[in-house]
Amino acid sequence: MTEIARSSAVRAAQRGIRGAIVAVIMTGFRRRNTGAVVNGVLAFAAASLPRIVERESDVEFRPWQRVYTETTMLGHAVGMLGLYDDTWWWDHLTHVLSATVLGGFVHATACRRNRDPRPRVLAAIVGGGVLWELMEYAVHGVTDRLGLQPVLIPYSARDTLLDLVFDLVGALLVLAVGKRAPELHPRHRLTRYRSVAPSMRVSGRGSSPPRRPRVHRHPDRTPPAEPLGGDVAYSVARVSVPNEAPIRRSVRMVDRRTE
Repeated sequence: MTEIARSSAVRAAQRGIRGAIVAVIMTGFRRRNTGAVVNGVLAFAAASLPRIVERESDVEFRPWQRVYTETTMLGHAVGMLGLYDDTWWWDHLTHVLSATVLGGFVHATACRRNRDPRPRVLAAIVGGGVLWELMEYAVHGVTDRLGLQPVLIPYSARDTLLDLVFDLVGALLVLAVGKRAPELHPRHRLTRYRSVAPSMRVSGRGSSPPRRPRVHRHPDRTPPAEPLGGDVAYSVARVSVPNEAPIRRSVRMVDRRTE
């Protein structure tokens, strides 16, 4: 498959996934399922994160990484239409997929900074999983107190523990796969550089302009009418340029003519 055909296939897959998320939102409106609508909107926003990261930074997601991230968000949105209740393993699957997305991003970032990714991946997954479970209980308590349809539903303490276990499964998958996990790579972009022609000054002379070269002649001799010839030596002074390596510039000529 050529590069053009592969890019076209990826764009078609992305449009299909986003269209499916929009269909979940419309289905939630039709069924008056507030949880499906809210989670569908959040999933659609999360599916756009790769493009936002690419626009705001100097990294670029590979095509399969974008498709993988959007598929994970679609799985979570579809689950709110009843799969979480009817299919016992759907919740475990979405937790593993979500953990691999977050863990893959942390792993790639740590590798780009030459840091050990293992503790960072585990900390991010465990911390993110605990925060998510606490948010589920908090949101469910608020909606229940206000008499609204719950957006997130914590089923039991056993279900919460299993969610954390499958989050760890996703983290271990990222660590096992290593660099083949979702990995970011630099994007070649044009960079604007400031002018590197600052004012030069000769060391030891302050900011005053350098003097014109002087020719030293014997005091008893009449200055020659023709240009200087013979053996001419140059004394070299160091010129300092801010933020640049020192350069050498000839500032004085000395006539070594023999008397």
